Amino acid sequence: MYLFQIQATNFARFSQITSNSVLGLVLKINEYRNHCLDFSPQLLCYLIANKITFFVREFFFRYLKLFSTDYLFISGDFELKYLNVDQFGLLPFIFIPFYVAFWIVLIDKLIKRKIGHLEKLITFSLIITPIPNLLVSDPQKVRLSPMIPFLILALVIGFNFFLGIIRSEIRKWVYITTYLVSSIYFVFFSVSLFVHFNKYEINYYSHVRRLIEFMIQKPESEFFIRNYPELPIIYAFYSKLNPTIDQKEAKRKKRDQLGAFHIEKIRNVNMTEKKIEEIYCQLKNKNLLSNKNYIYAINENLIDNQKISKAEKIIFSKDTSLQLIFVYSLNEINSQFISCLPD
Repeated sequence: MYLFQIQATNFARFSQITSNSVLGLVLKINEYRNHCLDFSPQLLCYLIANKITFFVREFFFRYLKLFSTDYLFISGDFELKYLNVDQFGLLPFIFIPFYVAFWIVLIDKLIKRKIGHLEKLITFSLIITPIPNLLVSDPQKVRLSPMIPFLILALVIGFNFFLGIIRSEIRKWVYITTYLVSSIYFVFFSVSLFVHFNKYEINYYSHVRRLIEFMIQKPESEFFIRNYPELPIIYAFYSKLNPTIDQKEAKRKKRDQLGAFHIEKIRNVNMTEKKIEEIYCQLKNKNLLSNKNYIYAINENLIDNQKISKAEKIIFSKDTSLQLIFVYSLNEINSQFISCLPD
């Protein structure tokens, strides 16, 4: 797990955008330095308002937030709402007493100099595993997954300590209360998670799956997709494409700034940044429109009752309140309203 933490790929984003990736941190420094003009001596003010002191302070407070009971057991992530179910932390709030008990055990053993190898391993792991996350942003549960096993071990130690300080006749009720509250918590979380997925379906690309289901039903058509760069990966999964064949045949764009090669074409799916008129003229100039059904999908309503009179399909949100994806047949575009220049 430690080897996983220090792999070069895990620091790709960090090396690309640096530790001060949060724009707010840079703005805070600039604002602070502007007010240094009214402070005397200015040198002292400028020494305090620099990237090193601000980042160290930011990094320190990120650690405090990470290990707070509010973040771990009650509120969870704040930065990206779609990554966190409202009012649910990483673990059930019933575990808070065991979490506090672990730190009591650890501090007690440090004072008595009786800390064992297991406690050292857990403490060291809780400090080291969140570093890649905390260097670039506030805590995020997805990025904190390497820390979770050691957090659970800490809770087990706290639970054993908690049982040891209460009377034996009460222990049974501790077990019953823990199981009962955890079960109720799981039911509430499951219902809230279902609502959460529907609420943030755009972030989770669940509406794209419905587009792909439509695409799979039309294997003879050629598709042009705009504004959905991750669609080829999802399409390959739901279409059950053979990775040993299609990864080699897929056409990719040039390497981007983060070192990724995004797919530009895979089988009958083309990723494009061109407008629908440009694609139409491109096909028309090559006399291809009569050979095959060509379909253009985008997250914009292009219906104007002239060149585009209707959409072949509209992908709605699950509650049908939003129109998310519009699918147009390029073969049905009214050519009278489009002037194509020859290639």
